[in-house]
Amino acid sequence: MVSAGVSWNGKTDIHFIDTNNTKVNTDCYVKLLDEGLLPDCRRLYPSDNFIFQQDGAPSHTSRITQGHLEECTPVRIKKDEWPPQSPDCNLMDYAIWDLLEEDVYRGGAEKFTEQELKDAIVQSWERITLEQILSCLSSWKKCLRLVCQADGGHIEH
Repeated sequence: MVSAGVSWNGKTDIHFIDTNNTKVNTDCYVKLLDEGLLPDCRRLYPSDNFIFQQDGAPSHTSRITQGHLEECTPVRIKKDEWPPQSPDCNLMDYAIWDLLEEDVYRGGAEKFTEQELKDAIVQSWERITLEQILSCLSSWKKCLRLVCQADGGHIEH
């Protein structure tokens, strides 16, 4: 399992969760926030002027996680403000994971050991440029406008 984020100022580090030895529950996710994603956000936004967005995974929407984010983030999109089942509204799902996957499997590699896959993901993540992120963000903003015009309903790409 992999976690990461992007913004106008760049990208976070990529974080791996060892699901063989760890259950991705609220405690695991809060630890990932505190030791990885939130420090990454503060590196990208030293003035703490970021808006934290995540998807609707149960560990993200738990009462404990939501309370923790309320204490630790300047602004966040709360779970009840998020359209359910809406990958078009999450930039990582809308574009970034596809960009990463395309690069990881470029050249036709289909089988990796776990370590080879992790290495390929890290290398591909490092190759994603700020220009690519900004292009995805610009396209995503247009998509968000369409979702709003459709009152949160389905849109075609």
